[in-house]
Amino acid sequence: MRVLLGSYSVPSPWTATPLGHGAGIVGLASAAGVRSGGGSPTGARAGSTLTRTGVWAASEINPSFLALAADGAVWAVTEPEQGGELLRFAPGRGGWPSTVAPARVTTGADAPCHLALGSPNTTGGAGSGAAAPPAVVFVSHYHGGVVTAIVCDADGLPERVAETITLPERGSGWDRSASRSRPHSVLVLPGSEGFLVADCGRDLIALCTWDQAAETATLRDVLALAPGTGPRHLARHAASGTLYASNQERGGVTVFTRENGRLRVREQVPGPGRGRARPVPSEIAVHPDGSSVVLANRIDDSLTVYAIAKDGGLTERVTVDSCGGTPRHFAFTPDGAALLVAHQDSDELVVFRWEDGRPVDPSRTPVATPTAVLALSGN
Repeated sequence: MRVLLGSYSVPSPWTATPLGHGAGIVGLASAAGVRSGGGSPTGARAGSTLTRTGVWAASEINPSFLALAADGAVWAVTEPEQGGELLRFAPGRGGWPSTVAPARVTTGADAPCHLALGSPNTTGGAGSGAAAPPAVVFVSHYHGGVVTAIVCDADGLPERVAETITLPERGSGWDRSASRSRPHSVLVLPGSEGFLVADCGRDLIALCTWDQAAETATLRDVLALAPGTGPRHLARHAASGTLYASNQERGGVTVFTRENGRLRVREQVPGPGRGRARPVPSEIAVHPDGSSVVLANRIDDSLTVYAIAKDGGLTERVTVDSCGGTPRHFAFTPDGAALLVAHQDSDELVVFRWEDGRPVDPSRTPVATPTAVLALSGN
């Protein structure tokens, strides 16, 4: 198993990490998965403890999110209180990123917290084809209040901020002009369906499309949720197309759909956690086999698993202890055999085996102030 972890490296009140003391981006692997000479790791048991491999690390300031592109490049955003950068690490040996310095550009606003890779770049260049690099990257700025669209060159290297996207203050039947926009994530939809923006501050989910030739975004629809919902992160069920948002303020999950170009709420699903404290949801994701949605709850320090019906609806299956403090982010391994949970305030990554539709058999790996997980490989 190969894993990259972003970890807040300096104290930052804006990022809610006054005691941030991580090492930037670090590579972890199971002991059975490390070979000398950069070979591919094998034989890692899901749920086994991971260790610092010494194979790969990058000393960046407050890396807040990581993503893997189809061409094998690893992308990251750094979240200092002022400014921020988008980084691209080229593919390297043994399934790790290259140790060569990454390509980097400024993101155009303060405190970038999330990135989403846009449509493949098919204009030519070294990476075009089935494993084409992205043509555009969308970066959310929670404190900056905008999403920036950063275009890439033909080889997939980040080039410049092409557009700054600001969500509306008001619309038909709703007015959020008294609230500050706080976009926390973007979900790129398959094909030419566009992308979604989750705005925690104004309780909105926006549907936009991107014109690569014109380098412009167009707002297509806005889903205004009840004040105090706080949509944070987004997920999509591949088979049904049903969409899910973690409700940072309200708790639980917003289940919604896109029908004829319009967004519609299907239901609000509760997420009471384990009852130890008011849950503050963070990450949400669909299991690779499409059977379950997992929601991480900070403060309550729990993970809620929902069963997915054929129509995409959710029913709570189980809520378990996350086995750490402040589960800010998690990721499944590509094979779905393990769930890796970054606990920002207890300085640890907890790895669960996934068995019978639920996380079991947790094991802990010490990591300072972990904030984002990227599973490069499974067993």
